[in-house]
Amino acid sequence: ATFNSVSDPIALINQNYELIQTNSSFWNRAANKAEATKTLGKKCYEILFNRESPCPQCHRGQNFRLENQTTKSIFEVSSQWIPLDTGEEKVTVNFYHDVTEQVRMERKILESVRLAEIGTIGSSIAHELNNPLGGILSFVQLLKMEMNPENTLWPDIQAMEDGVRRCQSIIENLLHFSRTPIVDEEAWLDLRDVIDRALKIVELQTKSRGIEIKIHHVGSDAFPFFAHMNLLTQAVRNLLQFSIEALIEVQNKMSQQTSSYHGVIEIHLEQKENEYHLRILDNSLGAESSPQVNLQLSLSIAWQIIHDYHGQLELLEQTRPFRQLKISLPRPVLQA
Repeated sequence: ATFNSVSDPIALINQNYELIQTNSSFWNRAANKAEATKTLGKKCYEILFNRESPCPQCHRGQNFRLENQTTKSIFEVSSQWIPLDTGEEKVTVNFYHDVTEQVRMERKILESVRLAEIGTIGSSIAHELNNPLGGILSFVQLLKMEMNPENTLWPDIQAMEDGVRRCQSIIENLLHFSRTPIVDEEAWLDLRDVIDRALKIVELQTKSRGIEIKIHHVGSDAFPFFAHMNLLTQAVRNLLQFSIEALIEVQNKMSQQTSSYHGVIEIHLEQKENEYHLRILDNSLGAESSPQVNLQLSLSIAWQIIHDYHGQLELLEQTRPFRQLKISLPRPVLQA
């Protein structure tokens, strides 16, 4: 009874990896449920991890960590050799402590620290670039003042000015994105502006990968919402990044084949009776690989921001090749 009352899996294992005795938690956590009711005499790695050979990280008689790729579980294992009876072979008693959530949280914290550092570095770089860009723009404008519009070089000078202004716009968006949001800065905004700003942040990535962006605004000339621009922009940018990474994954797979692939992201913003619906669709063909840790964190941050504004974030099942993320935000009641 004492053995079975322990919440973590415990097993006595002989030198051939055969189970001599287990507690209830061991077969409750078994990956091979079909064999879980008849564990004795079976191999520990067969029952707990559904493997055909011993776990590569296993070091019996020592403390070690096991990662099960099938169930995505991580165990800290305390293993000790003990003799059952005099003259008999030694067995190991293995105590399995599930640290999956702990490791996942540690990775999220580490990733958040990295993102904070990247934001600081990005802000510093943006500030450093602003000064030379301002100088370039001034000289280009001086050239225009001294040049006749009929001059053959006028289109080139105009293109230079447009390019500098575009660089300044990108840097301004990066600066807005890296600033710490303050609740007092909440104001009325247009959701279309939020989408435009998020698209400018990921624009370089989408263009370099040949990913096409299609935007559809339905049912309204404006989509007013009271919120913090940077926070909502971050949420939409994170969701766009989720789609971009999936499309890049498909592109990499298709590049090894003869077939060509054109990535598409569709953004639909529409106004319902009591809600705004923002849908982000991508033709990632149902890529099955699990999101990376940084993408999981990005989705969590987006969900939290949307939840703080009393909205909902859903990953909808969609007919291939399109996958769909949906944001629902409460539509404010505006006074006449």
